[in-house]
Amino acid sequence: MVQPQIVLRTIMATTKMRRLKLTFIALSAVAITQVYGQTGQGTLEGNPEIVIDKTRKIILPRANRNFEKIPQLPVNPAKSRAAL
Repeated sequence: MVQPQIVLRTIMATTKMRRLKLTFIALSAVAITQVYGQTGQGTLEGNPEIVIDKTRKIILPRANRNFEKIPQLPVNPAKSRAAL
């Protein structure tokens, strides 16, 4: 008769090996897709042109500098000393 401990150990060992194999396959698949996904060269259709126009003036609206001060909250001395 087979001892239950030995059977349990072999089942656990095969489960660990199966999990390890699946992890390795998944990581390999991710690595392969990353390698092949970045090897392609992009092409532009037609005759692309880049035009830099330095004579153009950038006009921005004047900034509003009227900032209102935020009033300070009252400090309760009993609570502030307890926090220290």
